[in-house]
Amino acid sequence: MTTPPSESKTRKSKLVKPPNKICPICKKRKDLSEFYSNPDWAEEQGKDKWCKECFSKLTTKENVKEYFWENRREWSDTIWNQAIRSAEKKLENNTIYQKSAEDRRHILLERTAVQCVPLFMSPNYHFIILDKNKKHLSYSEAVATGEVQLEDGDPNQKEYDEFFNGYFTKRELDYLQNYYNKLEEDFTFDNENLRDYAKKCARASLQADKAQDDYAAGRCSFADVKDALAQFDMLSKSANFAACKRKTGETSGLTSWAETTLYLETHGYCKETQVTWPQDDVDRIVADLKHTVKALGLDSI
Repeated sequence: MTTPPSESKTRKSKLVKPPNKICPICKKRKDLSEFYSNPDWAEEQGKDKWCKECFSKLTTKENVKEYFWENRREWSDTIWNQAIRSAEKKLENNTIYQKSAEDRRHILLERTAVQCVPLFMSPNYHFIILDKNKKHLSYSEAVATGEVQLEDGDPNQKEYDEFFNGYFTKRELDYLQNYYNKLEEDFTFDNENLRDYAKKCARASLQADKAQDDYAAGRCSFADVKDALAQFDMLSKSANFAACKRKTGETSGLTSWAETTLYLETHGYCKETQVTWPQDDVDRIVADLKHTVKALGLDSI
């Protein structure tokens, strides 16, 4: 029995997969609908290189500028200014934003603006056509060669720091230095190995905090947060750092489950913190009653 021509065509059409491609950032093959349109870019099937999901994980203006560069879009401050105005409207009734300190407000506003950018870049298609003989530099290469200029005073500009051995923003460096200084106050670093562990702990703490912020904003999974916290705990509990002597009279410093476990295993009991509260009327009545009972020579009432 032969299959009717119409039925055969229907079966074949069901087997045809929608056009797709691989995002170079997440390395996943995705349907073209998962990429923003860039009609003039024939080599990328009229789409951006990076997928929408990877764009949603961007957090700063500098990240967006990198996205534009890598996806052959012409950067425009007009788009960013429109995104900022849209973000300000979104955050008008956000109590967390309104009650936050100025530096925290800046971070929240910038992150919200990033997510507003696609609303304003769609009408501004501008695929940059390069000479076939000219190599398209990566964003970091373009910054290094001066082809892309970073803004003066940009808080997201990263610079290499020899002490912490990496590239960090000024805000991140302040965090790392404050954390390290606190450890140095509480512990005796009598060799380079301990100082190196302290630097690694500071960096791990920064990554754990950033992971928690990203999770709250929906940019990463809870598994990512657990991994970051596990790395921090592993460094905190490491034998080399745990062997560091705490300075006399200090009970502050690293506060993690790893340290609590280590202290319990070493001493057989947990630290106890005495909590005192200011006396109220009930406390005073009880004290007077105890005084009266003692004056009468009674053991109890």
